[in-house]
Amino acid sequence: MKCANCDAEIKDGSIYCPVCGKEAQMVNGYASLEDDFLHSLLREGINKRILSPEEQARLRKRKQAMPIIVTGLILAILIAVGVVVKLFIDYKNDNSYEYQMKMAQSEMVDHNYESAMGYLARALAIVPEDVESRMEMAEIYLLHEKEDAAIVLLTEVIRLDEDYRDAYECLIDIYAENEQYEKIKTLSEYTEDKEIKALFTDYLVTTPSIYPSSDTFYDELNVSIFSVDDYAIYYTTDGTDPTTNGKRYIEGVGITFDNSGLYKVKAVCKNKNGIYGEVVTQNYQIVLTPKPEPETQTEEVLEVIEEQ
Repeated sequence: MKCANCDAEIKDGSIYCPVCGKEAQMVNGYASLEDDFLHSLLREGINKRILSPEEQARLRKRKQAMPIIVTGLILAILIAVGVVVKLFIDYKNDNSYEYQMKMAQSEMVDHNYESAMGYLARALAIVPEDVESRMEMAEIYLLHEKEDAAIVLLTEVIRLDEDYRDAYECLIDIYAENEQYEKIKTLSEYTEDKEIKALFTDYLVTTPSIYPSSDTFYDELNVSIFSVDDYAIYYTTDGTDPTTNGKRYIEGVGITFDNSGLYKVKAVCKNKNGIYGEVVTQNYQIVLTPKPEPETQTEEVLEVIEEQ
């Protein structure tokens, strides 16, 4: 094909004349290319027609890499969003009492007690006055035979809620196992709830009553001891401990003092479980007037002789 302006040869596919630079037009019987066709040709094929093979290869690689780049960007965005969501969920869970307790209970079921303690500690940090987390921690301590730590937590529970029944039951069991009945008695004074008071029935022994009260007597004295709950009664009259040296009191017989002297009567009740109550004491002083000695038969005979 030749240039219509300078008649120079133009290679097929070229748009401009290499000599004069004019737009190529068909000659030798061919009509000139329409402008709109040329513009369309430029839009659709200029890159392929002008770019070198190396440039076209790089363009193809770039086009091939574009889906990978786009996919990578999408994945990066999704990962970033996932990290943000996870951080938000972690923050929310770290500040959620319900979540911490739920995880603690789950760990306890699986016997992962150390992990459970971590969740319970975080729950307690979120709600410092919570009693449930303290109860769960006390349970773990008891499972590991750490009674002292459990007692501290259970006592705190009762301080926060004086009618928390489960805490009383646990403490009673601990004290009873160690025969610390005085501590059970002290514990019973923390509540006025009748149902909780009933938990102490087998461990609280009422005191006996000694009649009469301490005094000085000038006649023979009979002392009686009573138990309202029909407990067994043990007593001493020399001031020694009736829980170790006591004699069983027989109802209806009483204790008789027919000699002058000082007597210290101590008595204590004992229930069917072998638990002693509180010891009570009464002091008595007996002062008896000496009785005249009986006259002998010899003296009576002498008196008869003298009369004669």
